[in-house]
Amino acid sequence: MYPIITISREFGACGGTIGQKVAEELGYYYFDKDMIIQAAMESKFLTPEEGRRYDETVPRSIGFGEG
Repeated sequence: MYPIITISREFGACGGTIGQKVAEELGYYYFDKDMIIQAAMESKFLTPEEGRRYDETVPRSIGFGEG
């Protein structure tokens, strides 16, 4: 399992800048929401409509959130 760090922030709080710096310091890859949604749509895993619908949510069919 790869370590994952997520950053929750308010609009205008420089979360992307902070996230990039943290990733750089720790030697992690940095991915933002737009990059993840774009990659999913390019892989044909999601349609643009599904990408918008699943933004900030995770469908149970992916396997997360199941108890």
